[in-house]
Amino acid sequence: MTALRHSTTVITGGPGTGKTTIVHRMLQALAPTSPRVALCAPTGKAATRLLAEVGGTSGATWGGTLHRLLGMRPRSASVEYHAGNPLPYDVVVVDETSMVSLELMGLLLDALSERSRLVLLGDPHQLRSVEAGAVLADIEAADDLVTAPGGAVARLLHNYRSNDDINALSDAILAGDADAALAVLEEAATIALIDFAGDIDPAALPTVRRDALAVASATRAAALDGDASSANAALAGHRILCGHREGPFGVTHWGRSVRSWLATQLDGYGFDHRAYPGQPLLIQRNGDLFSNGDTAVVIAGGDGSLSAAVDLPAGPVTVAPALLDDAVDLHAMTIHKSQGSQFELVSVVLPPPGSPLLTRELLYTAVTRARTGLRIYGSREALAAAVETPARRASGLARAL
Repeated sequence: MTALRHSTTVITGGPGTGKTTIVHRMLQALAPTSPRVALCAPTGKAATRLLAEVGGTSGATWGGTLHRLLGMRPRSASVEYHAGNPLPYDVVVVDETSMVSLELMGLLLDALSERSRLVLLGDPHQLRSVEAGAVLADIEAADDLVTAPGGAVARLLHNYRSNDDINALSDAILAGDADAALAVLEEAATIALIDFAGDIDPAALPTVRRDALAVASATRAAALDGDASSANAALAGHRILCGHREGPFGVTHWGRSVRSWLATQLDGYGFDHRAYPGQPLLIQRNGDLFSNGDTAVVIAGGDGSLSAAVDLPAGPVTVAPALLDDAVDLHAMTIHKSQGSQFELVSVVLPPPGSPLLTRELLYTAVTRARTGLRIYGSREALAAAVETPARRASGLARAL
């Protein structure tokens, strides 16, 4: 196994290709040596998921964000761990490495001891860090590392979660082949390209109404029964993902439109800013219990009270809605926020032609969030432009490798 033969291993692949399964087996194989293990990621949500999926295979496992691992202090350039005070772990696993900036990766490498084993996981084709660098993509593109005997870079290619239509479309996107992508759309039974030019109310579209009402009805029914697990599962049945935050193609506009229409269909749903059973929430700030990107559903109690059931890998955790003062309604979210998540059906709102956000990485990230169905709102021109436009990011790492 590559991860057991090298002190540094990079495992790349899209959602559902088995990256965390490999790490779980690696830690099981190392368990007899009682290694001290750190499981981390650039976001709290990804770190929590990684800990829930592969933690517990070692007697001493720590989990948290990469910033917490390094002991980074807010509004300070100093870190607790560095070359003079290395991390006290035998194995360090970093998930969602595509989101790690060049500077942060440099700090991590500086903090590793000579005895530490480093495992980097991620999808190099996803959206990258908002800061400088494209670390994982540069490493994965270094053929000398990939083809070397017993190479330290392992590429996982087959997605076992998404259906064949979605896999075929994602392959065409990665190949930069717009004609192939459009051909997949014409033939696929579970994918549809729906014309949207930003000139009509999103909730006026029949498919938007049907999908939104289905997930809201199922989520609200479970919430009224006080069933937190079923409510969160229903919420994950469909998600609207937007490239933009504002404007006719953005999260704010689409979320407001869908919520307003649902309020006309479901009694007591979303008329004002008070909490209501079935309300979907997106947490926007890291805290002691929850992470930026976690989702929740407001559920009813037997005494008429309301609580927010936060969806965590180990099971839902309920708190008073007022304690989630940083949460917002989740009737749509950005594609960037969706990284690390998957949903049964995904509706992707493409940026308009000419938008700098209309890139191959954005489209690929959105498409690969879907398991069984996909709707793309936009034009053939916008989709072709996205497929043919890779994001440009120069870090110098590729040349150094």
